Amino acid sequence: MPAIRKRVGPRGSGFWSSFDPNDNRLVAEALKEEFQRSEPAHDIHYAHSGPDRIPPNALNLKINFHCLHDCLIFLLRGVIFIEEQGAIIEPGYVYVVKDEEWIGLGGNTSLFVMEEGEMKGICAS
Repeated sequence: MPAIRKRVGPRGSGFWSSFDPNDNRLVAEALKEEFQRSEPAHDIHYAHSGPDRIPPNALNLKINFHCLHDCLIFLLRGVIFIEEQGAIIEPGYVYVVKDEEWIGLGGNTSLFVMEEGEMKGICAS
């Protein structure tokens, strides 16, 4: 079974509520600083879904990166679905993800994927 753990950065989950989810470059730079990442900010991968008027995962929207086998997923807003785990609905946290094939996205979701371990450099930009 895949392992999911939640981590909070030094400034807390509320720090992220003021960020514009459409300014992914600024959020990636802040993530790099908050979680002391060594990779360039452009190597932090951004994914998002459409408007929130659509029921959660009605479009069956999924992301499938190779690095989902060992990564950190930062949920800026919205909801993500992980097989056998259900919905993750708390934004402002980093989720440690291991051995996943895909992540489902709810409506109006913005997330960032940071590669870990042997998966660094594996995801397509």
